[in-house]
Amino acid sequence: MEPCYGPVGGNATRIHTRQGEVLEDSRRLKTLITRLLKTYGYDLVELRKYYKGYFGCGQSVPLPISRNFVLVQLKMRHPLVENDGACGYVSVTDIVRIDEIEGQNSGEQFKCRIYLTGGLSVPCCFTRQFVDKRLNHGRLALEHYRYLHDRTGNFTSQPLIAAEGVGSGPDLYEKINTISNFLYQLLADVRI
Repeated sequence: MEPCYGPVGGNATRIHTRQGEVLEDSRRLKTLITRLLKTYGYDLVELRKYYKGYFGCGQSVPLPISRNFVLVQLKMRHPLVENDGACGYVSVTDIVRIDEIEGQNSGEQFKCRIYLTGGLSVPCCFTRQFVDKRLNHGRLALEHYRYLHDRTGNFTSQPLIAAEGVGSGPDLYEKINTISNFLYQLLADVRI
C-alpha cells in the first residue's frame, strides 16, 4: 500500500496486489489499514501498542496480521504539505529484492526501489540498510505471531490432585512439579 495523490488532488492510496495489479483508492492509507486490521479482528492502536512494547521502540512497528502477512512501514514519498502521509506499507513476505538507486534525479530523493511479487516495484526514501533493518523487525514480528498463534503445546493431561491427597516427602515435590508444569502450560497458551 503506497500513499499517493488522487486525480483531483488530496490523499489517496495505491494498492499493489500479489497478482501484479495496481488499484487506486480515494481513501487515505490510514483508513485502509484500520479497515484491513478490523477485517482480521485487530485494532490498529492496540496492535501498535503491543508491538511497541515487544520491540522497545516508539515508531513504525511492524503489523503482523496473519501467519504469512506482516506489514512494515516505509517512507515512500515526499509530502507536499505537512499533514500528508509519507509512509506506506509493504508485506515482508512479498518482497523479491531491493535495489539501491545510484545517482539522484533532480527533485527525486528515493534511495532504493523495492521489487514485489507480481512484478511491481515501489520507491523508498530510506537506504537499503535501513529497509533491511525494518524488514528484520517484520520477520521477528512474524515469528512472534506464529509462536503465539500456531503452537499446539506439549501439554499432556494429568489427573487433578486434591489438597488432601498431597502428602510429604519426594511424592510432594513430584506433585508440585506436575502442578507447576500445568500452570506454566496454561499461562503459555493464553492468547494476547
